[in-house]
Amino acid sequence: MEPRISTRDEFLQRYWSYYLLLERDFLDTERYLAIDELNFKAYSNEYIKQYQTICSEIDVIAKSFCKELDPLFRGNTIDAYCKTITDRNMDFSSRVINVKNRDIKIIPWQGWNYIIETQQNDSDRLFVTNPN
Repeated sequence: MEPRISTRDEFLQRYWSYYLLLERDFLDTERYLAIDELNFKAYSNEYIKQYQTICSEIDVIAKSFCKELDPLFRGNTIDAYCKTITDRNMDFSSRVINVKNRDIKIIPWQGWNYIIETQQNDSDRLFVTNPN
């Protein structure tokens, strides 16, 4: 089990430098394709590779973040992350990201929410809506 993060320096050491590396890799793609809303549907193997790497890192950070929010957290699915994060950060799915040096605003978690449905056997099942 990964130890809890207790200081800002621990967070920076564990996650921030890797985030900056991922960001730099993405920004380097502008040599080939402008970062512009006109190109948001562009496809390349490099973007697929970056997407998979970024999603993996989101999984790692989300799990760690959930454990910081709730020390008893034991989930390991995006559904469990959604419930824990949005229950404690009601505005999470409406937060706006400004793309560096661009007039582009993105709401990456827009629509990310969950519902709990009671099943026929009276157990509850968590369903997450997908971010746009």
